[in-house]
Amino acid sequence: MTLASELGALDGLATAQAIRDGEVSAQEVAEAAVSRCRSTDRQLNAIAADAYDTFALPDDPAAPFFGVPIVIKDNDAWPGLPTRQGSRATSPAPAAGPSGFAADLAALGFVVVGTSTMPEFGITASTESTLYGATRNPWNPDRTAGGSSGGSAALVAGGALPMAHANDGGGSIRIPASCTGLVGLKSSRDRFTPADGTENMPVNVVVQGMLSRTVRDTAHAYHALAQLRGNPQLPPLPLVAGPGSRRLRIGYYTMALGGLEPDQPTRNTLERAAATLAGAGHDVTRIANPYDDQLGKDFLRYWAVLCWALKNGGKAVHGPGFDRSQVGLLVSSMARMAVSQLPKVPGSMRRLQRHSAGHGQPFGDYDVLLSPVLGHEPPPLGYLGPEVEFRDQLIRLLRWANHTALANVSGVPAISLPGGFGRAGVPIGIQLTGPVGSEEMMLELAYEWEALSPWPLSTADHDPAA
Repeated sequence: MTLASELGALDGLATAQAIRDGEVSAQEVAEAAVSRCRSTDRQLNAIAADAYDTFALPDDPAAPFFGVPIVIKDNDAWPGLPTRQGSRATSPAPAAGPSGFAADLAALGFVVVGTSTMPEFGITASTESTLYGATRNPWNPDRTAGGSSGGSAALVAGGALPMAHANDGGGSIRIPASCTGLVGLKSSRDRFTPADGTENMPVNVVVQGMLSRTVRDTAHAYHALAQLRGNPQLPPLPLVAGPGSRRLRIGYYTMALGGLEPDQPTRNTLERAAATLAGAGHDVTRIANPYDDQLGKDFLRYWAVLCWALKNGGKAVHGPGFDRSQVGLLVSSMARMAVSQLPKVPGSMRRLQRHSAGHGQPFGDYDVLLSPVLGHEPPPLGYLGPEVEFRDQLIRLLRWANHTALANVSGVPAISLPGGFGRAGVPIGIQLTGPVGSEEMMLELAYEWEALSPWPLSTADHDPAA
């Protein structure tokens, strides 16, 4: 076994510990990660731009993730690399400096070796674009890795990196985590340094975060990031080191908005998860979907308004190099939909803002909600490709990515955890959602799930016959 492959089997904390113990240097770790990224990317097409020859090692060896290699998603800036947002409409000029959150990651000791692919402006749930092509799922290269943080997910699940940057405005951490068998936690709104530019959103649905293979990597990283940010309006996020002892009231449901039930493998995964958690002593009750169908329609309308703003205000956001004529079919079609539904936009905005402010939260008598992440197994590449006619794309998207977006409106934390595998040999995730500020409880439950239902940390660890 080569050094690169040996290091590739470690999670982020183990990698940092190996550097601290002198078993390997940060330079060797970064070079090994570059070697794995080169090899993996030939198969998965997940690197947007590389810093293979220009990566910088951190200055502070006491940083918690000193020397751990990552990528930054293509919608956050990193100096010397372009920030393309997965779109031909943006400039290929390199960024002068890091985004606020990327700077936070650097402060924790992470080493950035490149940027990762995403669909155009993160608007859809499969990482396919006319700029980069299709990013493949390491568990089955004919299937999508999800989106919009699909490049990051493919690199972590494919063994190239132990962790990666991601962000989530409607499911973009949780969806690729589900598709690739990773841990993907969307934090409470304003838990961390916000994504650049989101301060002007009427309802800020975007949060920053990471993807990892282990709960402990996510727990340690999110604790460290929360310390950097510090939000007095939220409960502190301590370092969560293992399962909690408290038995929780868990409400679980399978039906999505609009009365859509998931496919059988997804339903089976949820039923097994509910039974497993009940067997561990939690009070698990089947419930109806607690969200209002109208909110789903309002979110879609808001997404369309954001597409209109992206296309028509692109120069203000992305600089003078933005070329609106190069905006792709889906974003352009969504922008036109926003115009056609303009009379309904004010009502949608009022309802979303009211929900965002904490009215109509879905928890009732329950501590946690358990649901699918997605409506069916990860589809084949091309199912949500950039060339798909708008009506078909929208119908397919709403049938598949139909369990994640309203947590963004609510501002509550939600986590995708590996739940099993589907018929195509691709992972299926489960989603746990908690009240605002409940990340400590969520991570304790995630540790417990990890112990109750351990998952393979790489494709090499998985026996499909098991």
